[in-house]
Amino acid sequence: MKKIIIITVLLLITTIILAALYFSNLFLDNRNSNKVLGYIPDDTALVLQFTNDNSFYEIFKDYSLFNKIIGKTRENELFILKSSFLKNTLVSPLADQQKMFLSFHTEKDSVQFLWLTMLNDKVDLADLKSNPGNKFKIISDSLTTGNHLLEIVLPGQANPFFVFIDGAVVIGSFSKSLLLKSINAKHAKISENYIKEIGDLSIKNQNSLINLYFNLGTFKEYLAGFFKGKTNGNFQLLDNVKGVSTLNLNFKSDALMFNGISNPDTSSSGYLSLFLHQKPIKNTLMRIVPESTSNYLMFGLSDYQQFTSDLRKLLKKRKHYDQLAKQMQEIADENGISPERDIKELWGNEFITFQLSNHEKFAAIKVSNGRQLDFYLEPLSKPSIEAIRQINYPELFYFYFGDALKSFKRPYYFIADNTIFIANSSGALKRFNNQYGADRFLYKTSAFRAFEQLVANESNVTLFIHNNNSKSIAKAELKPGFARAFMNSNYGLKDFYALSYQWSSDTHHFFTNLYIGFKPDAVQSPLAEIADSVYTDTSEYAIH
Repeated sequence: MKKIIIITVLLLITTIILAALYFSNLFLDNRNSNKVLGYIPDDTALVLQFTNDNSFYEIFKDYSLFNKIIGKTRENELFILKSSFLKNTLVSPLADQQKMFLSFHTEKDSVQFLWLTMLNDKVDLADLKSNPGNKFKIISDSLTTGNHLLEIVLPGQANPFFVFIDGAVVIGSFSKSLLLKSINAKHAKISENYIKEIGDLSIKNQNSLINLYFNLGTFKEYLAGFFKGKTNGNFQLLDNVKGVSTLNLNFKSDALMFNGISNPDTSSSGYLSLFLHQKPIKNTLMRIVPESTSNYLMFGLSDYQQFTSDLRKLLKKRKHYDQLAKQMQEIADENGISPERDIKELWGNEFITFQLSNHEKFAAIKVSNGRQLDFYLEPLSKPSIEAIRQINYPELFYFYFGDALKSFKRPYYFIADNTIFIANSSGALKRFNNQYGADRFLYKTSAFRAFEQLVANESNVTLFIHNNNSKSIAKAELKPGFARAFMNSNYGLKDFYALSYQWSSDTHHFFTNLYIGFKPDAVQSPLAEIADSVYTDTSEYAIH
């Protein structure tokens, strides 16, 4: 009996020791990640993380989808970096199994990345310079803030790669200005909260091949770097949204698919937080958008009354409610039609905003009884052309649906098939009505039906962007360098069909899905094998 007790105690002690070691290693791993992440400048909202091991590179060796997004130039930079610097006989064992982070930054008309990692041990600069296995040459070695900043020429690259080494911390970029910002203590860095979220989530998601981390609080500002002017329209939905989205790669050969969780800050006055109190519903309104649709933003409600209650709290928080409520009362006094009594009960559980390739914008709302709604809206409107009328009172739709319909102040409308369609131009609405009557819908195309097989059929918020139909809008609104990416053969953007981003409520957070679907004939070309196959002759790159 004593032996059993002793063995049991020993097993218990061993278990406690192993658990302590495991969690202490997690704590150390998290602390190291936080140290590295603290170098990232604050002008990014997107960080990618993966683990540096051979299995990762083998899996992605023939995976052509990433380079179609980032372009051949960035693809070559990343894989030559891997083949020369990370395969250096000194660096390779120190970098094995280490977390690699890439942060993405806009500079003028291009996207630059910052590469960061914490090695297993410190790097001795003298040993690195004299290592005979180098496939690169160091053309300068300057001291920056007491530490070495290397300028390295990688084989086949016109632009040098700049590397900062601080003990076991290694940071690099093909943009010297970006690297200098990262090591400048006076330049603002990403927030401590964002660093903590990435550090914590990277441990939880350590079995995922690739993780993406979006800072929701700065994402709109980050996107502004791609546009000529101010971001507007659907980007306004990102106002006051805070928190972090983490997405994990779901490997698929013909599409980029990421799934994860978004944790918005519910204490803020963000519009998207209203949908946390809803349940995902089946989406149907994408069936009414024309085949020339560039993008749409579709919303689904499981409980419209709850949505109304939450929206009014938000409007009160913004100090918008009293004025809007006063106007609803004026409508009732002047027309005998009470929006609260007569119209509110007719609203359905779906609404959508969409933009066509010719830049025209529209919205549509499902209703329970289109004929009854038409009867109530007639006294509140005036005739325009054909069956189209214009609402006499501003922000009626904003009062009932919030930010998504705020830009339609006194819109034109027509009602068909228990759906009300609205636009800020009677001519645009007439042209849309003609397409609607001609039965020319996007969902009837074979390409859209194939793409829909990838996308969940239930959600609360869905963003859809059609590539070909967005070229004119991209040219008009994006900075020239980014607009050219849609047409440039060095990028694979021409090869993808569409993007979909979905948010589905789970009470305290959103399940989030990102899909980028490619054309069937655009996913066969292998990922450049530069990492292992080119520049095997290193004599030209001996260190001087």
